[in-house]
Amino acid sequence: MSKLILLVGLSGSGKSTYAKNCLEHIDNISYLKTVTTRPYRTEQEKDFSFEYDFVSEEEYQSKKNSSKKWDHDEIHGKHYGLDLSSLETNSERNYLLNVYPDKELVEKIVNSYPIDVKIILIDTTKQIAAERVSMERPAQEYSRPEQEKNIELEDIRKIADYIFTPENILEIDLENMNKLIKEIINK
Repeated sequence: MSKLILLVGLSGSGKSTYAKNCLEHIDNISYLKTVTTRPYRTEQEKDFSFEYDFVSEEEYQSKKNSSKKWDHDEIHGKHYGLDLSSLETNSERNYLLNVYPDKELVEKIVNSYPIDVKIILIDTTKQIAAERVSMERPAQEYSRPEQEKNIELEDIRKIADYIFTPENILEIDLENMNKLIKEIINK
């Protein structure tokens, strides 16, 4: 049976890096791409275009209207949507989705998506995550670490199926995340 694996973590925790690596090394997994009207935040974000389909307002509305089941959010005046009718719930296909560590959002996905959902909390400290973001993205282009100062991962820890604590050695962390995702898929 298909599974949707949520990679939940702070900005800079490695969600995109882990997801991209899993897509390259694990068979039978796809990324559930978010359609959005927001622009790229940085040039580096184009390297992770597997996560987002950046579209105009008109294209967004067209995709939303043509979907049988659409999940929609509006954040800072920009639209974000997922075509849930594309989830093949009775196939062998599995899916990844990176999620901001918001308990209400995670619970909404778990309770309303038509697929078995597993949550992996990427348990990175706020300091390490903020340092990674500041190295990658100029402050004027990105403000989420400031917003994340008040986020408590304890709320997500309580509902997570798995806690992944990086060792902060990239090759080891990528290998360990791949092992964990394969374990989830094979259960």
